[in-house]
This record gives sequence, C-alpha cells and structure tokens, in this order.
Amino acid sequence: MSSDSPPPTPLPPQQFLPGLRTALQMRLPKSRFRKLLFIGIYLFYCWGLVVLGIKLFWIWTAGVPLGQEPLTVDFFYSEIRQSQVRERHPRHSDEHFDVLLLGGSVLTPAWGSVEHCLEEKFHEMAGDRVRIFNLAWPAHTSRDSLIKYWLVAGEEFDLVIVYDGINDVAMNCCPAEEFRDDYLHFSWYREVAEAIDTGRMSLPIRLSDQVQLVGQGLLRTDIGPQTAEFGREIKTVRTLRRNHEELLSTAAARGDPVLLMTFAYNIPLEAGDQPAAEDGSQESPGERLTCWGKSKYVAAALDAQNAAIRGLAESHPDVLFVDQTPLMPEGQGLFNDACHLSTAGSRRFVENLWPTVKSRWTEWNASQSTK
Repeated sequence: MSSDSPPPTPLPPQQFLPGLRTALQMRLPKSRFRKLLFIGIYLFYCWGLVVLGIKLFWIWTAGVPLGQEPLTVDFFYSEIRQSQVRERHPRHSDEHFDVLLLGGSVLTPAWGSVEHCLEEKFHEMAGDRVRIFNLAWPAHTSRDSLIKYWLVAGEEFDLVIVYDGINDVAMNCCPAEEFRDDYLHFSWYREVAEAIDTGRMSLPIRLSDQVQLVGQGLLRTDIGPQTAEFGREIKTVRTLRRNHEELLSTAAARGDPVLLMTFAYNIPLEAGDQPAAEDGSQESPGERLTCWGKSKYVAAALDAQNAAIRGLAESHPDVLFVDQTPLMPEGQGLFNDACHLSTAGSRRFVENLWPTVKSRWTEWNASQSTK
C-alpha cells in the first residue's frame, strides 16, 4: 500500500454487535433450564468472589482468621485484635512485665521507631520478660485512647504509657457552637458511640454491613483554610484533660500504673524554618499541618493541652510523668515533620522516658521476687 493511499475505513460499531450476540449465544446452554442454571452458578461464583474479598480485607486489616466472623470492634479498632492482647491475657500476677501503649501515629511502627527502641531497651535489661501491647493508631485522639482502654477491661497491665496531643488539636477546627466535649461533632466518634450505646461493639458484623464498612474508615481529610481558621479558638483542653482523668481513674481501679507525657512538636511558623527530613526533602509547615490546622493555632493548642497534662500530673502524685516537650528541642534532626520522630528522635524520646520506666520495672521486679 502506497503512502498516498487513504487509511481503511473502520467498521461502525453496530457491525460487531451481531457477532458478539452470536458468540454469547454459543457459550450459553440452549435449553432454558440449563441457561438459568448457568446464570445461577455464575452469580453464585461472583458472590463468592465478593465474600472472599471481604474475608481477605478483614485478614489484612485486622488479622481476623479466615474461619471467624469479624466483630464491630475490628472495624473501629483493629489494633486490639492485631496486638493479641486478649489472646495473651496479661495479668499483674503473671511472669511478664506487660506494657500498654496508647496514642496516635507517633508511637506506631509505620511512623517512627519508638516501639522498636523501647523493645531494645527492655530486652537489654529484662530479656523476654517484657511484652508490649501497642494500641496506638494514626489519627487517634485521647478519646480513642480512653475508649480502647475501656475495651480491654478484662486485661491488666504493669505500665500504661499514654502519648496524646496533636490529633486532639484537629478537633478544634469547627465552629464553637458545633464543638462537643465528647468529639461527637466528628462523624467517627458518632459511629463509635452508636456502636457502644447499642451494644454492637463486641458483636459480629452482619455480612450486609461488612460490604458497606469495607469502603469506609477513619479518613481524615485535609482541613481547608476556612475550617482551619476555627482552630484559633482552643476548645480541646478540657476534653483532653477529662479523657485522661477518666483513664487515670479507671487505671487506678484496675491497679494499672500510668505514665503521662507532654506532647513534643516541631512547628516553625515560617516555611523557611522547616528542617529537612531524613530523606533530605523539605516541606512547608502549611503542607505538613493540613491534618491539624494552621501552624500557629496548632502550636498554641498544644501548649495549652500540655499545660493541662502537667497540671493533671501534679494533682495525681501517684501518676508517672515525663515532660517530653523541653527534652525534644527543635532544629536537632529529631523530627521528620511537625510531630513524627526521626530515628534519632525516637531514640531520644525513649531515653527521656527510660529512667521513669526503668524505675517502674525495678519496683515490679522486686515485687516478683517476694512472691
């Protein structure tokens, strides 16, 4: 064909339809009964794929065994099952020093190495006698920490480490008239409260509900400029303090010692002041704080919340306390962003709390030797 020849004219789509219909008809059984049977089997096969996909979702996100039904709590707080805290059933009287971690992403392996550094320190001192149950989770607030502590009411811990702060700050980003002290102005907590109030938290999730829940989750969207402006008014101090007070009173009733900490942060008010992360990248505070609000409002709220935590520790002499904020200075490569810690920062963080943790371990170990 010469280069001057016109390209072949494509056949119109309707020319293919008869052939397509013929192909489909050739693949279907000819009798009516067999056609219906074939369609039924095919629909059953498709439904089986949906069910299998849902099962794989629960295995991947919450560690639900294939032969078990997921519980409502597996959707809201999958970290409880993943930690195996209920299977290991920690008790004050057992031979292990059991540590519970509560907080947001700073304590999770995906966003830092605090848990790993803590495990290393414990292993050097106590070998395999220490077990860490990490219930911290990204975006969770002091309200989630309290709820999760309620949900593991059947367990006992030799130390509960609590590190909440910056995620509570995001709750300020709403009009004052809409703010709720129990954070019910945020849809996540309305759903959690409904599950608790109706007694569904520990019940299996119906398959019809699973299909709906698979597409949901705690997806905190970025806070826009207009919404972020509501963060100027700090409203979360009373809520965070109350959540911690309830946790402390619950822990006292169970005999669980608690370690509170102020929340360390790195929030320069000017973009040029932002230190480079470990990978060499550099981002402005505005880009990094879209989950929590404007830099200056977030810093002010954290300062106010930290003051409340210090006051709470002073009013509860039996509570262990580490003031992390002055011990984690900015500009020394300890932070990857506003709050998440670099490897060096994670080590420093653990070193800061270690004397208090070691003292608690020594007390527990001495009590074990007298049994």
